[in-house]
Parts: sequence; structure tokens; C-alpha cells
Amino acid sequence: MTHHTSTNMRRRGDSEVGLASGGLVAACRPREEPHGQGEHRVLEIDAARGGLVLIMLVYHCVFSDVFPALSLVKTAVSFIHTAFLMMAGFLCGWHYLPRAFQQPAVVSRRLVVRGMKLLVIFTLTNAVLYAVGYHHTTRLVDACSSVSGLIDHLLLRVDGDLFTFEILAYIGLFLILAGLAIRFPTHFLTVSLAVIAVYSIFPVSTLRFVSCGFVGVLSSWPFAATRMTSDARPKLMLALIPLLLAIHTAAKLSAEQSSPLGVLGIRYMETVAWLVSFVLLYRVAASQSLAAVLPLLGRYSLLAYIGQMLIIIVLRRLVLPYSEALGMWGTYCTVLVSAIIGTCIGTMLCDRLQKTSSLFARTYRAVFA
Repeated sequence: MTHHTSTNMRRRGDSEVGLASGGLVAACRPREEPHGQGEHRVLEIDAARGGLVLIMLVYHCVFSDVFPALSLVKTAVSFIHTAFLMMAGFLCGWHYLPRAFQQPAVVSRRLVVRGMKLLVIFTLTNAVLYAVGYHHTTRLVDACSSVSGLIDHLLLRVDGDLFTFEILAYIGLFLILAGLAIRFPTHFLTVSLAVIAVYSIFPVSTLRFVSCGFVGVLSSWPFAATRMTSDARPKLMLALIPLLLAIHTAAKLSAEQSSPLGVLGIRYMETVAWLVSFVLLYRVAASQSLAAVLPLLGRYSLLAYIGQMLIIIVLRRLVLPYSEALGMWGTYCTVLVSAIIGTCIGTMLCDRLQKTSSLFARTYRAVFA
């Protein structure tokens, strides 16, 4: 295999996998935009992913330890973490699986390296947060002082009370497993079903998130097989939104008491409904700024995710001293609006540097792509 072939394959949408996009997005007729030499991006995919970045801001700006009543906001958008895994899985099946039949070793290496990068980013960012005192080292030492504690907090689940950016760890683990499995593309869908089956027997947190990725893989199969792009699809999806939301609303009240596969199904339905909404909003948006911002956030979703978390950490220190005067909703809205503005500005700056600075572009691709 030539170096030229390998390079071209990496350019064609490889950066999509990080906080990737969802299955229903690809069902819309894609509109492609040139983005650098040899690369095209599907704008609906970036728009849906950008919408999830905004929902992630809505989730993370809730300081439930200070205002417990705001936990309702988190509950309303709690699908967000599993949605990112499902979207990453969709791209593995939709974008990478067809290519794996021609170049299995190259595709496998690409996914494994991508997953390892995410684990390194997760480790380094948390090391920095511990170093600056955002997390207390004593809590980590106490939690992992025994073998059972180590297994529980690092393997069976990535404890959100001890670590930030835990979704990066889950996506990284999924991509490594998917990369190893996709080396045998004819058995990839079978492996996806097997992982979901294992989760139904051992419903631990890590398996739940990894299983969400493989649910995304399975949902991508019809689109990868047919590449259907009919103009009627947006109208069909619009008709499905009320049905999907009704299914979700009826099931969510008992979600925690349901079987593991039942909870997985509920999360999938909810993710589909939100993604359809984002794509339709993007397609019919009268505002040019909205049509520009969503794909931009999606294009740099990994960087936007890390950046928003750091922005929220700073805003927490700045705004909480005035929380009594602002009140619960005043504090939340102040942090949320400021975080959205900061994330959008940071993303636009990144896009500008990507286009004007070859050094920044090479560094970005080496770290995030």
C-alpha cells in the first residue's frame, strides 16, 4: 500500500470520529463543503455534532452541588453522553467499515491510534486539573487504595467525581475495541451484537458506554449498505420526531428500573429524536449565523468539548461568589450564556488559525485528528 493512498484515506473524514455524528444525520441528503486539500465534510453531520456540543454546555453549566433543584436540567439532557458514543459508532460503521473491506490494516490502525490519543488527552488533562488543585489528590488515593476500589473507579466505571472529561475515556476505549474488531470486517457487525449481549449480562458502566458505540455501529448498517439520499427523507424524519419523543417520554419514567437493553433502547430513541431535530433545524434555519455556527462547533467538537469544560471551571470560580444575588436561574443563565459565547469564540479562533497557520494546522491534526 502506498503512502499516498493511506494519506488520502485519513483525510476523508477521519476527524469525524472524536465526538462523532449520528446515524439519522446521514439519512439526510448530505451537503459537502470543501475543507482543505482533498477533504470534504458533510455539513449535516457537523451541524448535528455542533448541536450536541451546545447540549453538553446546557448539561455542564448545572452546578447541582450548589443548586440541587437544577438537577432536573441535567436529567432532561442526560442522554448526551451516550449520544456521543452512538454517534462515534455510527461513523465507524458508515465511514470506516466500507473502507475496511479494502484496507483493513490501515482502518484498524487509524481507529486504534485515535482511541489511544483520546486516552492520552483524558489522562493529561486530568493530571493538570489535579496539579492545579481542581481535584483533590487525597480523594483519588482513598478511592483507589484497594484493588477493588481501583477496579471499580478505573475499569468498571470512570468515576465522574474523580475525573473530568470521562466521556473521552469511554470513546477512546470504544475506538480501540472497534479498531481491533474492524480488522476482520466481515465479522464486525457480529462483534457489535456480541458486545451488546455481554452488556445485557454484566451491566457495568464501562460496558454500557462501549455498547452504545456498537449500537451506533448497528444503526449505521442500512445507510452504509445503501447510501440512500432521497429528498423525501427530511420530511419522513420530521414525521418520526413526535413518535420518537412519545416513545421516549413513556419509557423514561421507568428507565432506571428497566433491563439493561431497555435502557439502551431508550437512550437510542432519545438520541435519534435530538439528532433529527438538529439536522432539520440546520436545514431550515433562516439565520445564516446559526447555519454557520453549528457546523463549526461540530467540526472542532473535541477541542470545543475540552475548551468548554475549562471555561466552565473558570466561570464557576468567577460567578459563584455572586450566586446569592443572582439567584439560581440568574447564576445558571449567566454561566451558560458566557460559556456558549466563550466556546464559540474559541472555536472560530481555532478555525481561523487552522486556515492561516500551517504550524497550528499540523499541530491540531497531530493531537486531535
